Amino acid sequence: MSQLVLTISNEFINKELYFDILDSNIAKKWAIEVNKDYSIYENDRFINWTNNKKDKNYYVNELNKQMKIVDDYAPNIIPFFFNIDQVNQNSFNILHKFFEETRGPIEDPPEFYKNSPRDVQESINRFNIMIHEFESWMFNQTKNNPHPESRVIVTFNNRIRCELEDEDYDHFTFKWTFGDVYINYCEVGKTVIDVIKDNDTIVGASNIRPLRYYSADLQVKFSPTVDDTEYNRRKEIIKNKYIERQDFFESLGLFYDKKLSLGLITVAKLNRIDSGFIDMTDYEIISSLSEFYTVTKTEIKE
Repeated sequence: MSQLVLTISNEFINKELYFDILDSNIAKKWAIEVNKDYSIYENDRFINWTNNKKDKNYYVNELNKQMKIVDDYAPNIIPFFFNIDQVNQNSFNILHKFFEETRGPIEDPPEFYKNSPRDVQESINRFNIMIHEFESWMFNQTKNNPHPESRVIVTFNNRIRCELEDEDYDHFTFKWTFGDVYINYCEVGKTVIDVIKDNDTIVGASNIRPLRYYSADLQVKFSPTVDDTEYNRRKEIIKNKYIERQDFFESLGLFYDKKLSLGLITVAKLNRIDSGFIDMTDYEIISSLSEFYTVTKTEIKE
């Protein structure tokens, strides 16, 4: 069986995590992309990590830092700068809208983005990443579970995006399982689930983008496994919220079928034995990984 080997590190030691790649066609196609040995772009996206120092102040300061770089280049383009008392979902939705207008789709960015210097483009992209991380951090604060909603995202430089085939859509899920690897969202936009979850009525119609591509980019969920009861509850909420705005979604060609791309595509599962996690609970595993904060290598082993 083919495996993904993910090496995570701190300044002193490395830890290899082993994941068994699924037998689906989409998992095999994704593994081919990972095996092309792209250099890693984002290697430090350890979100809601145990003992993580990132808190509300960190995210507010980081967002304002990125926005100031953009504002220095184009004064008054920023809708507002964050303060601690202003942190809520509506503010996030407004900033998502700002990103939508300044960054635009990957295949056809607006003139502002194309004409901006490299550091401004990087700040716009970093700004978007920080919003998503901040939203995830805020959601994690609402949970009464000591096991955090942890995940690791790895993206790659100059990786290509390939169109999903019809059968690939059968593998989308939001029934998350601890230790599973998913193809990361490789679009600029918002998924239907995020639009519904955020109650976002500000988002532009062209920015609602169900995933239509796959790439080498990956996400490992170390959050608690979603059981059947919770999954069915979430599924019912999403369906009802879709129905409430059905005319709107269908006007965009987004019908309630598998091509809504609800969730992500599972491509691999944690091998606890090979990773050295024999007889450990999920919480013990995530706690044991708290000292690591950098991804240094990805490899496909046959």
